[in-house]
Amino acid sequence: MRIPIGISARLFLVALLFLTGCGGAPDDQLVVPDSPDGTIQVVMDGLTQHRPDILWRALPPSYQQDVNALTTSFAENMDPALFERAVAVTRKGVVVLQNKKDLILFTETVANSGIDTETFDSLWESYIHIADTLLASDLARLEAYPTLNVEAFLETAGATMMEHAAGFSTGEDDADTLAARLDALESTSVELVSRDGDQAIVLITPPDEEAIEVAMIRVEERWLPIDFVEQWPGVIEQAEARIEMLGSEEAAQAKVQALFAIGMAEGFIDQIEQMEVPEDLDNLIGGILGNIVQQKQGHQIATEG
Repeated sequence: MRIPIGISARLFLVALLFLTGCGGAPDDQLVVPDSPDGTIQVVMDGLTQHRPDILWRALPPSYQQDVNALTTSFAENMDPALFERAVAVTRKGVVVLQNKKDLILFTETVANSGIDTETFDSLWESYIHIADTLLASDLARLEAYPTLNVEAFLETAGATMMEHAAGFSTGEDDADTLAARLDALESTSVELVSRDGDQAIVLITPPDEEAIEVAMIRVEERWLPIDFVEQWPGVIEQAEARIEMLGSEEAAQAKVQALFAIGMAEGFIDQIEQMEVPEDLDNLIGGILGNIVQQKQGHQIATEG
């Protein structure tokens, strides 16, 4: 039985693209071995230690080159003025939202959401810290993308991001958090079932769950799940296409709209900054939602007419 695509891809691909890592000195003992079961074990060990940089080193060199090519292409195709404007407004928004946390906490909008104040406060702080870390990293500097050191990013900036994301839900169940999943990895066993040349079957047994067989293949001295290898070219191709669109004529025409949207967001942030009582924010949110409903109804009437 092959492992379902979503599970192994989540282990390698989603965690990599999430681009989180650990601050603090790397543990040199986390070396990727030339064995299928050993590879999975060291990756799980790295994640439980908040060391997703192990994911980068678990990739074959050509796969790493694919990612580096994407960051370079992004720098070449992204409009610098638009990028800097978006980052600047985001920085401003993070500061205002942090300063106005108490005001937002006591709005009717939050009260009607059903989330308790303690959980809201914890998640709020986590989002703010993640945003702060991201904005302080090289990902907030377009000029850094052509020479972006992904492994160094995973070892440093991502650390805080991963730690603060520990309480985030990863499923429909609020108890199914990132921290809970990482804890489960510590009790997950890995066993080599069979190996034939550059292919192998590894049995992964999570605690209190059915064992899963993972089909592995050796690529450039690295062992990867076969379904991950099969998906990789398509993922890179789609990413390349989307990045290239940033430099297209259509993107140039959309720049005006994008700048307008960013300006509206900044105006919204400025209004929140001036507010003193929760009722002001409730009124603002109500007005925005009302305008959206009116626009939608007007569109429907025009379409039916």
